[in-house]
Amino acid sequence: MAGKEMSGVDYADADLFEKAVWFLTPLPGQDLSGLNLNEGLFAEFAGWIDAIGARIAMLPAEEHDRLCAWISHVPQMISTALAAALVEEFGDEAPLLAAGGRALQEMTRISASPYSMWRDIAISNKSNLEKALWKVEQRLAHIRENLATRELAAEFEQAHALRKIPVKKRKKDGKFSNCVIERPDERC
Repeated sequence: MAGKEMSGVDYADADLFEKAVWFLTPLPGQDLSGLNLNEGLFAEFAGWIDAIGARIAMLPAEEHDRLCAWISHVPQMISTALAAALVEEFGDEAPLLAAGGRALQEMTRISASPYSMWRDIAISNKSNLEKALWKVEQRLAHIRENLATRELAAEFEQAHALRKIPVKKRKKDGKFSNCVIERPDERC
């Protein structure tokens, strides 16, 4: 999971994959537990991923699609919706990014991503994306309906739990290296 909202040589970044996670999925009918991850072409490929500073996560294709809907596609759609709503509300000439500060800049940065890429992603993972967006819509509605109640505090408390999840790393030769996981509930 790495990328930028702008493409081309002018936006190249040598550190783009540093600490990024590469999701690898087995072939249809291939069992994760039967894979020898330390030899052959897989080990060579994993070595290249490690060399660019990225990590590896192994999971079945169905779990990959569901997880990516949540950790990649939903953030893109939220950013796009927020930026479009701001333009609708204040016009496309309003100096909103400078006035809004870092939070607004971070929330809307990826809204500059190309539609051509996201069109294909939305079509190919439509079912998972629809389900995830529906759940986010429900949470937003709950927040809107409870702005003046204790339920708002409960939402914040639940949200804070996400940032408290510890990150575990595996050591290889005394340094942090590839983290190969087999379930989406494991963390690198």
